Amino acid sequence: MNILEEKLYSIYNQKEDAPFHKRCIPSFFEFITKHLKYSRFLNPYIFSEEYDIDYATSIAIFLFYTNSDEPLLNIRPYIDCTDTECKTHIFLSEFDIENNSAYCKECDLTIPVALLRRQIKFLFELNNGIYSILKMQNCTNTLDMILSNNDGLKFSPPSISHNDTSKSQQHVNPKDLEGGVSFSEITRINMQGEEPISRPLDNIQKLISQKMLQ
Repeated sequence: MNILEEKLYSIYNQKEDAPFHKRCIPSFFEFITKHLKYSRFLNPYIFSEEYDIDYATSIAIFLFYTNSDEPLLNIRPYIDCTDTECKTHIFLSEFDIENNSAYCKECDLTIPVALLRRQIKFLFELNNGIYSILKMQNCTNTLDMILSNNDGLKFSPPSISHNDTSKSQQHVNPKDLEGGVSFSEITRINMQGEEPISRPLDNIQKLISQKMLQ
């Protein structure tokens, strides 16, 4: 059992009110591992389609893994650039929401976020620490395979950058960014129980309501 699998089960076992059955964990583990090859961003709709899990349960699983002291996933709200020739996904920080301003580096355009509040969508991003460890493990496994198939040859392992991984646009696979979850859908699922599934999303929702829906 690797660190990702351990983390999935550990977080699940710490909670008494998980909104899904434990049998979903192997599929979720497989999904993350497979998509990690292309992007650190994860889409609940793609998981739902690939593993025949209904959309609501899929979104609930993703939300569940944002809600711990050391979350596996981070929630990433974004809007699309308003330039019709650009359409870059602009990920929003709390600062962007509070100041009603998002900046597109691709076309050098500043956008009032409130004008697009109904177009805000959400994806999920693998936690920086877990992502770095898993990428290192993948590189090590690849190196072991090369060495095992080339006796006597020596290779230098691929280097892993441990710089600020918040510059995560460099890891984006466009396919994984299609069809993020809408603000209304993700907040509806988050609040189905007595308590929100994800406190981080609840905080984002309150911030958007305070700053942008006035």
